[in-house]
Amino acid sequence: MKILAVFSAAALGENPVLVQGLGLDPLLQPTAEGGQDGVSSAPPASPGSIRLWTAGVVIVTTLSSALAWFLQNRFLEPAGLGYLGIVAFTVIILALARLLGWLGRRRGLDRSDGLGLEAVTTNSLVLGLALQNVRGLLLKALMGGLAAGLGWVFVGQILAGFRDRFQGPQVPPPLRGLPATLIALGLMALTFTGFRGMLQVLFFR
Repeated sequence: MKILAVFSAAALGENPVLVQGLGLDPLLQPTAEGGQDGVSSAPPASPGSIRLWTAGVVIVTTLSSALAWFLQNRFLEPAGLGYLGIVAFTVIILALARLLGWLGRRRGLDRSDGLGLEAVTTNSLVLGLALQNVRGLLLKALMGGLAAGLGWVFVGQILAGFRDRFQGPQVPPPLRGLPATLIALGLMALTFTGFRGMLQVLFFR
């Protein structure tokens, strides 16, 4: 039950985007085709790219949280080098992103629809989760990374569904694009506070 509570809280009630602002940088990009050299970390539109994007984010958030926990609690803290955590976690995340990008290129998946796996998986969400999940049990770190990655993808797909409407004629010109996206994020954050109350009733009474 505690593991289910951790998973639900990380994905919904304590969504990393809406509560902590982690991983906002790629979600605020205009399209998945508008990045440098045709590669962007913004949410894609095609179903195949969505599955690839989701898998890439969830794999990196889960593995980086687990590896960061192991490195911090088995090597850095016993050696008195806990202050090197940020540097070590950054190296782990970059290595995972490069590995995922290499595997994607080997399978012909990377850069489809302008989507670069390395661009998708290198954002503030991954490092923020690694820093947060080093305390407690390894299973909690794994579940927290998995759930937070899914929660980030969930918010990203909602925004991707409304992205064209944010540029439409029904939106006043001063609010088109980024301002409308920020307003939508604020409204979603208010909505997700309801999940927090619901989870407290279900799991923390």
